[in-house]
Amino acid sequence: MASRLVKINRICSWVLVLFALVMIVSGYGVTRPFVSQLSPLWFLIRGLHTLLCLLFTAQFVFHVLIVEFVISSKWFLLFRKSWRKKFNSFIFWKILQKSTGYLTFIISLLVILTGLNFHIPLIGPFFPLFQHRRLDIYLIAILIIHVALGAKMVFIRKRMSHTLTNIGIIIVSIAAMSFVFYLDTMR
Repeated sequence: MASRLVKINRICSWVLVLFALVMIVSGYGVTRPFVSQLSPLWFLIRGLHTLLCLLFTAQFVFHVLIVEFVISSKWFLLFRKSWRKKFNSFIFWKILQKSTGYLTFIISLLVILTGLNFHIPLIGPFFPLFQHRRLDIYLIAILIIHVALGAKMVFIRKRMSHTLTNIGIIIVSIAAMSFVFYLDTMR
């Protein structure tokens, strides 16, 4: 049962990446001056962004629960293997991905709570909406790193980890980061 859930979680995590991409693009469509806020297209993009936020949050919670309570690779086991002779590059990448996963969780939670301020103004003093736009760049950056590490682990698992795949992951990650930083400068 656990191995089946692990396979489902791997598929769900890549679908989560696609949800995040579309959600981020729709978020930029709502907050950046690409579309007039008086046009019907803006309201469509805002509705899509809200729907994707709900779907993203539900799938994100599922992913975190599966990773923490089903897969549950314990930190102390990873570090114990790293101190013994069983340490290999896969464990190193797993420790890095787990670390970025926790950062992703914390920043995602803050982005979700500050984004809720648009719909529930009562939480404004605690999670102001202007922080939503400020935190999204950090979330996107850590997501890119987390996904790149996940791709690296997939290639290691499939025994396709070569210099070219590593260079490809680095190039795609740098291109994605550059594009995001470019979009963030357009205010």
